[in-house]
Amino acid sequence: MKNFIKEDAMHIAFPVKDRENEFEWWYFDAALDNGDHLVVMYSTNDTRLKPRRPSVRTNIYEANGNEIWELKEYKETEVSLSYDKCDTHLGEEYCIDKGGYYEFYTNINGNGAKLKLYPENPHWSRPAGKNIMGWTVAVPQGRVEGVIIKNGIETKVKGTGYHDHNWGFKPMGNIFKNWYWGKVHTEDISIDYSVMVLNFGKILLGTALITDKDGVIFEPSILSSLFKLKSKLNNICKDPEMGFEYANEIVIKLKDKNFKMDLKIEVDHMVMKEKAKFTPSESAYRYIGKETMTISRDGVEKTYNTKSLHEIVFLEK
Repeated sequence: MKNFIKEDAMHIAFPVKDRENEFEWWYFDAALDNGDHLVVMYSTNDTRLKPRRPSVRTNIYEANGNEIWELKEYKETEVSLSYDKCDTHLGEEYCIDKGGYYEFYTNINGNGAKLKLYPENPHWSRPAGKNIMGWTVAVPQGRVEGVIIKNGIETKVKGTGYHDHNWGFKPMGNIFKNWYWGKVHTEDISIDYSVMVLNFGKILLGTALITDKDGVIFEPSILSSLFKLKSKLNNICKDPEMGFEYANEIVIKLKDKNFKMDLKIEVDHMVMKEKAKFTPSESAYRYIGKETMTISRDGVEKTYNTKSLHEIVFLEK
């Protein structure tokens, strides 16, 4: 990718000119060796707030089932951004491309983390179009180390991590009803997938970024999604609490040259339900998924059984 470092930098004008349509955020997550899952989002124009404004969102999903949820809103005068690389500061919180690794920090009400994320698999990026958001997968899979902060107490942790970056100029709800997104990390290969549900009918647009330490094996595109990758949503249920219908099972199959993938993701247990309080906005679920994946490369087949963090987002207009 030409000038990839800049692809992970700020893209839209700031201060934000069109608050109701434009958006940009940096997303980090980590599966930690203490059993916790961490998600941190640095947003320049948080689409889940009204009025929209900069924010940092931190979620810690503890191994015991408890969720620690924190949100801090910022004034635009408290935000510092770079158009040359990922170097984003909201107050004292930040995410920075240090060259060779990322460092991100959040501490809201004594809860957060300070971690270094070292990429293991190569990056990939897609520019934003008129009606589609830009997507930079800066770290499809990497290792993390540092501290997690809970109730003001720092604990050293290690684990696996992920970082991507999204931006756009039009509301995604104009095209999509909702989406499923997640990843499967193994010692050999990384799968970062999405299944988008269009507003009309029951048309699905599934795609995947597949990488290993040597390079990109399969990259998302409209043509590859239509002709090489097949997605299916099974075991649909209705959540009585938030009122949305979602799939308890996702099946993604891919055949491309000498590479085949058969991936099944089942909901193991929910870790977050976040209902929007107004429209337009986004409601979201996060869950731990139980994955069964069989990969065939050049005729050599291997099956993986893993558990990972996934999400479902509903775009309410």
